[in-house]
This record gives sequence, C-alpha cells and structure tokens, in this order.
Amino acid sequence: MKQAFGFIIFLYSISALAQNIDAKRDYYWRKGRDFIDPIVTTFVDFNLKPTKVDSTLKKRGNSDQVGMISNSNGALILFSNGCYISDKNDSIIKNTNRMNSGTIHDLYCPPNGSGFTHQQSMIVLPFPRDTNSFAFFHSNTTLTRDYIADRLLVTKVTKDNQEHFTMRYIDSILIKDSIEAGHLTACRHGNGRDWWIIQPRENSNKYYKMLFSTDEITISTQNIGKSSTAFENYAGQAVFSPDGKKYVRYNFESDVRIFDFDRCTGLLSNPIHIPIQDFADTVWFAGCAISANSRFLYLISTSQIYQLDLETSNIAASKTTVLVYDGSVSPAGTPYDFAHAQIGADGKIYISNTGGRNAMHIIEAPDSAGLSCRAVQRRFKLAKPVSYGMPYFPNFRLGALKGSSCDTLRTNPDTPHLGDYDLKLYPNPVGDHLTIDITLPNYDNIHTEIELLDVAGRRVYRARLSPFTSIHSVLLSNFANGLYFVCLMVDGSPVLTRKFTILH
Repeated sequence: MKQAFGFIIFLYSISALAQNIDAKRDYYWRKGRDFIDPIVTTFVDFNLKPTKVDSTLKKRGNSDQVGMISNSNGALILFSNGCYISDKNDSIIKNTNRMNSGTIHDLYCPPNGSGFTHQQSMIVLPFPRDTNSFAFFHSNTTLTRDYIADRLLVTKVTKDNQEHFTMRYIDSILIKDSIEAGHLTACRHGNGRDWWIIQPRENSNKYYKMLFSTDEITISTQNIGKSSTAFENYAGQAVFSPDGKKYVRYNFESDVRIFDFDRCTGLLSNPIHIPIQDFADTVWFAGCAISANSRFLYLISTSQIYQLDLETSNIAASKTTVLVYDGSVSPAGTPYDFAHAQIGADGKIYISNTGGRNAMHIIEAPDSAGLSCRAVQRRFKLAKPVSYGMPYFPNFRLGALKGSSCDTLRTNPDTPHLGDYDLKLYPNPVGDHLTIDITLPNYDNIHTEIELLDVAGRRVYRARLSPFTSIHSVLLSNFANGLYFVCLMVDGSPVLTRKFTILH
C-alpha cells in the first residue's frame, strides 16, 4: 500500500554535495531521563572539539522516545520527546503538542511527565529532495498498556530560510497493527537518496518495510526468522550496519537475530539466531551497535558487553566478552550498568546506564577485535544524573550502492572535485589533543587515511579512517613543539593538506 503526501517537491541536482548536506545530521544528541528532575538531559555535542558529553538543565525535559535532527552544519534544529516537537530554542512548534495524542500521551506528557517511555520508537529523516522538510516517524498506542504499540505515525514539519518551522500534518497513520514499541530503524536506499524504514510486528516474525521516497511512502511486509514473544516489547534495540548490508535485533528474550539486507529491494534474508543466556534475561535492558567498519557487533547486555564478528563463518562462536560491569554504584546506590548504545560521528560507541544516571560508558575503538576495542566503564562523568533515553540515528553518511542496478541517481561521481573535501583542525595551535573534522564526498571509502608530517616532510603519524566517520582524534603528548601538516590521503594519493602548530 502507498501513503502519498501533498507537498512541494524542491528539485535540484543530485550530486556528492547532496550527501554532504546530511553528513552532520547526527552531530548533536539529547538523551534522558531522570526520575527526580524531569528537565535534566544529557547531551553529546560533536561540534565541540573534543566532543563534549555532559548533562544539563533544559527548558523542557524528555524521556525515552526522543527524536532529533541537526542542520547541515551540525547544529540541533528539531527535537521531540514524543509529546511535541520543539526547535533549537526549546520553543514548541505550533500545534505539535497534539502529536501521539491518546491515553498514554495524557499519562506521560506534561504536566504529568516529561515524555514517552518507548526506547527507539522515533526516527527523524529529511524528506528526499526537500531539505527544508522533516518527517518524524513515531509509534504510539491507543491502549492503556504502554509496553506495546498499535500504530505507526508520521508527522511533517517544514522550515523557511530563517529556520522558522510550521507543522504540515500530524500523526498521519502508516500502520494500524500490534507493533513493537521500539526497534524502529532506517537505512539509506541503494540510490543514495531515499530511505528504507523497518518496524517489527509484535509477537511475530513479521516486518513492516517502508520505502520513503520523493512523494510517497510505500509499505510492504515480510515474514522471516525467529518470532518475537509478547513479553519483550519495548526492550532492546535494532540496528543496521553502517554499510547497510546487515540488520540486527537484540533483546533479553529472543536474543540476537541477524539478517542480510538488500538496499535495492528492501528484502531481509539469511536469518541467524544466536541465544545469549545471562543476567539480562531477568531484566528489561539490552542494546546493540555495530562498528563503523561494519564488522563487529556489540551486544549491550546489562552486566556484560559482548563482541561478535559479522564477517566470520560462525558468528556465534566469535562471541567475546569485552567488558564486565564492575559492580560500582552511585552515591544514591543505583548501578552503573549498561543499557542502550549509539555509534557517534567519531566512530566511537556511546552507552547509557540503567540506573547510575550520572555517567556514560564508551567503546573507544570499536573497529578493533577483542579487548583492543577499549570498552571503558564510566568514561564520562555527568554534572547531573540522567539514565536511559539514548537517541537513535541512521547512518546519514551512507551514499549510493555504486555499480548496483538501483544506483539510478548516480549520487556519487567517479571523480570527486577537490571542493568536495575539507579538513578543519581544532584547536590550532594545539597542546596534547588534536581533533580533525573531515568532509568527504564518499564516507564509505575504505582507503582514506590521515598522515601527519613534520616541517621537514617526514611522516610522524598515519591512521586509516573508519568508514562513515567524520571526526578523528590524535594524541600529541609525545610530539615536539613546532609546525606540522595534516594530509588527507585517498587511495594512496594526497588530496588536501592543512598546517597546525603544537605548543605544549
């Protein structure tokens, strides 16, 4: 079936620049929630160098259903907690306080609460070919029980040149069925412009698949793999691999389900089910994320974090424990264990906690095997306590599937122009920690490297960039003071150079 919408289509040339418009859509995160003070929120800001992670007070709070999107420069422009949509100033866009209307809205939204409690139940996507319009896909329920949902909705807002927003429609119904209150995911279509969106049905092996294209949303279904159970709604996470070739779900009862995904047709195939038996089977907290190189799957399992190799022939046998919760608790006695995860623009995986509330965990090098991935407990201490509520972002830096039959838009030219590349260095001069913000025409280029050269032209540092990451950090504490150069290498050839000075 198809859902069409009446909006103006803004036509423009599809080029490498189109992908770069979306490259920083995930640069600012807001997450929650706090049980004591509902207007406390954690933020992760990749615009600050180095990346800033902390918690603060906001005009309006949020719970677990959080959706947001940044502009082409990485600054937050829209945010929703499931109760309304607000702009960058936390001002509610007119009439959006009616979104997700119903019994659960009245129970969890102001003045009774700070937002919906459905983890990973909202995605915000730019409209294909219309960079001024944004679609909020969100699940809700008309029932009194909030652990399942019975509808998937879409709400549209549009901005003008001054970033003033107007709601065009609200809660347009896409699906009316018992769906899981969570596990809502998206992946760029093989043409590099449109989007695939997947929403699992509750208590079944049925998947709703939506193709969000220029002027319509086409919906189909597929039954495949192990069925969900009625008890596991709202728990766990689902993700696509950054390259869009794998679709993975993990929660405490049905455990791990891994599928191949076809970005051209939207078909899931080759299902794999891997049982995971541990403490997470007794609680409602589990999550997952996949490394930027799309090889390593991380299962966030309350008191353990596991790594699985998606490229090996026996994925189940590759399971390695890379972190075990050490039992630490906050001054209030709440645990600093593990809950949900999201990969950042820097390729690192950020992990929330279930109850400790004033710390976040991190996997520093997810592309590395075993303990070399450097999973660290309580890496970030937060000024104010916040738990759960990790936002979900698709891979905005994924381009067209080159050479495939569905790469009809020719989004990525074979010969990018020099203007498609950029390097920004922070700070400069620098002391011990240099951050490099990289702009590429194709973020999935596996032969992209950074080299540091001294004033004599000798190479003193070299690192291959993780696919789909735009931020790279270099520790310079062992480097001598002086003038240096950063060189961006693509397929072994230099394409751009910037200079910086080290002053310890």
